[in-house]
Amino acid sequence: MLDARNLFFVDILGPPPGTDVLHGGPSLIQAVRGVTAAEAIWKPSPDAHSVWGLVLHSSYWKYVVRNYFEHEESGKFERSGEDWFDLPKNPDEEDWIKDQSLWRDEHRKLREAVAKLPPKRWDLIPQGGKKHSYAQLVVAIVSHDAYHTGQIKSLLQLVKTKKIKARPSVKRVTVVKM
Repeated sequence: MLDARNLFFVDILGPPPGTDVLHGGPSLIQAVRGVTAAEAIWKPSPDAHSVWGLVLHSSYWKYVVRNYFEHEESGKFERSGEDWFDLPKNPDEEDWIKDQSLWRDEHRKLREAVAKLPPKRWDLIPQGGKKHSYAQLVVAIVSHDAYHTGQIKSLLQLVKTKKIKARPSVKRVTVVKM
């Protein structure tokens, strides 16, 4: 059985399936449900971020925080680079689904790492950390996701008003979920 503090932090990272997020809105991954690759890669301007880019950015920071919990034994992040990533040159639905899965995997692994932290360590600064305790890192990553979820919802509202269609550069594929 999880310690009460571990359970609290696991729950604020994301509640069990079928229950709502603490703030009442969608989680980041719920916000992109049903979004196509063409919608996800669209940017309102060349220097702006896309929904797709925000999902990868969030995945990366979950990985970074998890490294503190696992003492930098998490291995290498699945995509090359850090923080903001180059998106596929010829994106398709399969690429988009793969990057959503990366987010889900990093989120699951972070929840598992949080659940395993010995309760007496919550107020300590992790090895290699600068000034934030384990507890503060969890609150920061939850806030980070909430912030970017808001950006994603705003971008998707713009997508709807602009009636974004699949660009010729986005290949359509049929993906069978197993």
